[in-house]
Amino acid sequence: MTVYIPRQVGHVIDGLVAGTLHEEALLGELAWLVLAGVAIYFLRVAWRLQLFAASYRLGAQLRARLYARLCQQGPHFFQQKRTGDLMALATNDIDSVEMASGEAMLAGFDGTLTLILVVAMMTLGIDGRLAAAAPVTVSYYGVGVLAYLQPYSPSLQRIVGCVWQT
Repeated sequence: MTVYIPRQVGHVIDGLVAGTLHEEALLGELAWLVLAGVAIYFLRVAWRLQLFAASYRLGAQLRARLYARLCQQGPHFFQQKRTGDLMALATNDIDSVEMASGEAMLAGFDGTLTLILVVAMMTLGIDGRLAAAAPVTVSYYGVGVLAYLQPYSPSLQRIVGCVWQT
């Protein structure tokens, strides 16, 4: 449906310019566009609710595993570790993993699906040569973002060290 809306808007504009789309047909097309927009909204909300619910379950599972592991430790372990460090691990760190997993899955899946759909629609609906050029430009964009971020993030450099060395 996300790909349908811009294409349909193009058809409506073409019909208006050509004078073949009259008032009743225009209202019908606009109604379909509004319904598609509302459907996309509710599907995205449902998708995000499911995704972040899974992220929450991951956090709960990590907390349960951490608690089980801490219960197995002896007094010597608790004498060596500070209480604040253990509390931070149980709250802040797991919350960070929880948030990152939800956002990362959302960005990764949505980005991949959008790329596939856009390239497929370009191939089928517009021109195959344009679709073949799209991944090339996306790769230049990715390299540009990495080059821009290089001086600002030493931790990012460690994560993707192989990119920086080339």
